[in-house]
Amino acid sequence: MLIVGAILLVLLGLLLYASNSLKKPTGRESTASAAAVPAGVAPPKDKTVLVVGPPFGEVLQAATEFTKLYAGTSMNLLAVESGITAAVFPANIDQGRFYYLVNFLLYPLDVSYSQSVRVRGWASLPVVAPCQPGSDPEPVMVFVPETDNEYDFVLLAAAAGPVYRVDFGTMRPIELPQPVAETYLPLPYSPDRLRELGAQAVSVP
Repeated sequence: MLIVGAILLVLLGLLLYASNSLKKPTGRESTASAAAVPAGVAPPKDKTVLVVGPPFGEVLQAATEFTKLYAGTSMNLLAVESGITAAVFPANIDQGRFYYLVNFLLYPLDVSYSQSVRVRGWASLPVVAPCQPGSDPEPVMVFVPETDNEYDFVLLAAAAGPVYRVDFGTMRPIELPQPVAETYLPLPYSPDRLRELGAQAVSVP
């Protein structure tokens, strides 16, 4: 009888697991395209970009232009809320290209946004030039300040406090003197929340 009871418990556990795995995610589906990938996208590899302001379709156009310029780049776009689009990277994206993307989505080529835009990126990165070893990754927020008139750099706000400027000519982070206008804020959406959303894959073979 003990053996029979144990078998029944195992079967019950398997049935519950199968039932849970068949449940549909409850997050909002992407409204961008009928070609959207089903909900349940791959984890975002610790890099996420939020674009706030323009509608999803315009951000999709800008992201597509970026993948045309930088061969081999792929990302998933998620319609988080109206006027908020997230880019995540199931195949990962290297550190320098991540900086370029944050800048590009603020100043896209051949795409005109119909709304004002704010772009922020989050990742755990070593705060050194991409080609230099010797620094442990740390949480950073990547952005371009609203006072920018140079268009070729990003700032890294580290969770530990310092803010660094990275010029694209050198890719070397230079710590800025305090105080600075903007400091680190955490990503306002959890990875689990983002994984619930339908995704539009963006890539160019």
